[in-house]
Amino acid sequence: MASLFNYYLCLSETIRTTRKRAAISQMVLAERAGVTRRFIQELENGRSDVSLQTLLRLSAAMETTVSDVCRQLEDILERGPQEPSRRQGRPKKTRSKP
Repeated sequence: MASLFNYYLCLSETIRTTRKRAAISQMVLAERAGVTRRFIQELENGRSDVSLQTLLRLSAAMETTVSDVCRQLEDILERGPQEPSRRQGRPKKTRSKP
């Protein structure tokens, strides 16, 4: 059985990948599901849990089903969570020495 910490990491990966697959932002997901963007951030960072009622709303907002989300969660629990990738964007500027 997975540890609670491992469960939170796997849940966060599940929600994040499902949201990205639906091509919606955290803000759009939050608005559609009736939660705050902060809650979505905490959920995707493994610092929050979710009730079944909220999971139902999140799933509907991402145009998927709870069973699909749970299936993906089980798959991730079996293989273990992936390391979260660093935010992609512009590379940091480095100072060049004169």
